[in-house]
Amino acid sequence: MDGTARVWDASTSTAHDIATLKGPQASVNSVAFNPDGQRLATGSVDGIVRLWDVRSGQTVSELKDNQGPVNSVAFSPDRSPTEKLRQLCRWRELQG
Repeated sequence: MDGTARVWDASTSTAHDIATLKGPQASVNSVAFNPDGQRLATGSVDGIVRLWDVRSGQTVSELKDNQGPVNSVAFSPDRSPTEKLRQLCRWRELQG
């Protein structure tokens, strides 16, 4: 394990790495793209949900208060989970 998650373009006959997401220190159990494909959520064994910007490969938000591994992440078509995660992470940052 090298502490990365990789996004591959599998639409061609020679799949290639389009993004390397650095930061997961534990195995990733689940991934989901938001409806426009610009954000990716990962859920890990370490209990952290991370929201990523696919183009830059940078973490946008982290939700760390889970009581155990995260086995599933998802987005709804109206993108409300993305906004709720962002708001929740900002609120927790302000709480210290």
